[in-house]
Amino acid sequence: RTLMSQDSTPLDSDVLDDQAKFNAIAHWSALPGTSRHHWGTDFDVFLQAPIENGYRVQLTPEEFSENGPSFALESWLTENLELFGFYRPYQIFKGGVAVEPWHISYRKIANDYFKQISHKELQQVYQAFPFIGSSFASDQLINYLEQYVFSAD
Repeated sequence: RTLMSQDSTPLDSDVLDDQAKFNAIAHWSALPGTSRHHWGTDFDVFLQAPIENGYRVQLTPEEFSENGPSFALESWLTENLELFGFYRPYQIFKGGVAVEPWHISYRKIANDYFKQISHKELQQVYQAFPFIGSSFASDQLINYLEQYVFSAD
């Protein structure tokens, strides 16, 4: 996949150092074991009607803006989500993960998972099941968790 900057422009990974590559990837994707989707507490939503009319979903914040195809959903979520115990952890950019107005989280269970995350356990998993960049990612875990995972709440 194309490596993207925070403003969604393509990056040339050949000219980036490891830290810049890591930050660019982390802005859009979670490290193994840290994805809220994988915890089973989070999911992405999009309005069905545009898809039925041939619209190809891009999952960009613009799709949820006033002129976007999911603005009706955006409005409903803003008014109703918390009534059911859900919230949007990436509604505001906090210096880590990109704004994702389509990303929905079930607060009670997600909060329980936050209490269980251990950078030491993740490092052990990364050693046992290495992936490309796992050594670098392992060295970054404490800062990564603070900037990209815990900052969502």
